Amino acid sequence: MRTVRALQTLSALLLLPSLAFAQTLPQAPPTTRATFLSESVDAWNVAVDGNPLCATPCTLDLSPYQFTTLLSQEDNPLVLEVGRLPPGDLVITGRPLHGGMRAGGIVATTLGGMAAVVGVTLTTIGAAKDRQGVLTAGLINLGVGAVTVAGGIWLMVRALPSVTVTPQAGPRVAGATFGLGGTF
Repeated sequence: MRTVRALQTLSALLLLPSLAFAQTLPQAPPTTRATFLSESVDAWNVAVDGNPLCATPCTLDLSPYQFTTLLSQEDNPLVLEVGRLPPGDLVITGRPLHGGMRAGGIVATTLGGMAAVVGVTLTTIGAAKDRQGVLTAGLINLGVGAVTVAGGIWLMVRALPSVTVTPQAGPRVAGATFGLGGTF
């Protein structure tokens, strides 16, 4: 009986350090399952830690320590930094430069700036010559010009390329993309 108890004690003493060692090993970080998409018909190259891995649409399993970027497929590629992604199932969508929105912003900023300059001029003349009609016209032009410049700047900023990272809503079939593509 003593021998059996001694063997049990000995085996328990031998197992305890191995169990304690197994519990102190660092656990691998949870992975990120990232699905990369493009908002337009033009694809993006997906680079992880500077190495191109695939072109959109594609799905990759990544570590949270890896740095991800999207590169446009041009001679001088546009680089969108996604960064390090949190664990979980994510959808990363690259949006290119919206040329029409940018052109509209440039036109609005130009015309609004000219209206503001005319408004400042008319306001100054109307106030100096004590002409109420010219002063009113100048203030209206100045206000409309300022609002138009602000709207044009907003359009130009909104037109810039960007990337969005969203949690995946439900199960996704790899390679299945539905909907309209293109720029309107």
